[in-house]
Amino acid sequence: MKKMTSQSRIIYKCKDELIVKYLHTQVPEYLSYDSMITIKDNGKDPVSIKLKFNDILPEWAEMPPEKHEISAPTILQLYEKLSRWFRKYGYTIYVR
Repeated sequence: MKKMTSQSRIIYKCKDELIVKYLHTQVPEYLSYDSMITIKDNGKDPVSIKLKFNDILPEWAEMPPEKHEISAPTILQLYEKLSRWFRKYGYTIYVR
């Protein structure tokens, strides 16, 4: 008898720019990341985001890693993890 392996399928994929703002200076300091959000149809953490830095290095602010990936069970938990990760370096997600 063959063992069935369940492979997850990608049901949503979105590429966008993510901008974060440094919180600890009087002069605003922003960073830009290319982001790829992927949602799969099953798995423990089917929602993920891949980040890749695509900007000029900051002058005064601490720099988060240039590449990072985060996975979560839901899109809200992904946002929470992403926000917490940027806050660790003194940044917040910037919404235009």
